Amino acid sequence: MEDCSALFEGVERQGFSGWEEAIRRVVNNYGCRLSETFFERVDSYLAKTREKGLRLIGFRVKTMISKHGQLNIKRRLYRDKEGNYRFLLDDALGLMKRRAMTPAVASYAAALSAYVPFRVAEDLINRAFGWGPSHQSIHNLVGRVGEAELDTEELERLNLFELGELPKSQGKEAQAINRSRRKRCCSAGQL
Repeated sequence: MEDCSALFEGVERQGFSGWEEAIRRVVNNYGCRLSETFFERVDSYLAKTREKGLRLIGFRVKTMISKHGQLNIKRRLYRDKEGNYRFLLDDALGLMKRRAMTPAVASYAAALSAYVPFRVAEDLINRAFGWGPSHQSIHNLVGRVGEAELDTEELERLNLFELGELPKSQGKEAQAINRSRRKRCCSAGQL
């Protein structure tokens, strides 16, 4: 097993008290290599099964932070008939433009930053995974998520007041309110 030599080197450097960290580094390194190979194969499959109107422009590398560490994903860039550029791999995996982290890491970062400052979120992610996005990257992520949410709310407001359409969540919220009222009434004996 080739990775055992790296593991023993890590233990020799840190002493036996650092065995967990040494194993984590080896496992994460393997996870990065496996992820990059997986993405390469998925991109090849998408290239073979792509729509007729897409023309291959070339390859581009995207660097992302994942749970395992930094990934360098080589993917194909296409142009459609209307002149729009697309990465089929990004579309298939749900990767967002100008985001240097996987959806899982972005989810952790956004959730943590709701409870703690950005620098603390950065530190906690670094402790959990051994690396992670910077506090500024987390700040930018939360800002983009917030802007998207505000855009959605504005669209729902316009639809409600100008077109008379109820928001999609209206029925679920009404059911939750009714359940809450029933619980209060039952506990007060007013059913």
